[in-house]
Amino acid sequence: MKIVRITWHDAEADAEWAKADDPVTVPECETVGFLVKKTRKEIVIAHTRSGDDVNGRFSIPRGCVVRIKEIA
Repeated sequence: MKIVRITWHDAEADAEWAKADDPVTVPECETVGFLVKKTRKEIVIAHTRSGDDVNGRFSIPRGCVVRIKEIA
């Protein structure tokens, strides 16, 4: 199983009053893990594996992905 680093944009929300045209900053995140699945819809990684089993799966929608880099 490949180990990858995914750079992606997360959603952002606020819980206070603001002007409608005030900027909302979309955070750029990096997540590292074992590549479980890569489809047109999503990238799924896991933080732990044992043989063919995985634990801690994390799905990132493809539209949020900036880049995927194989690191091992």
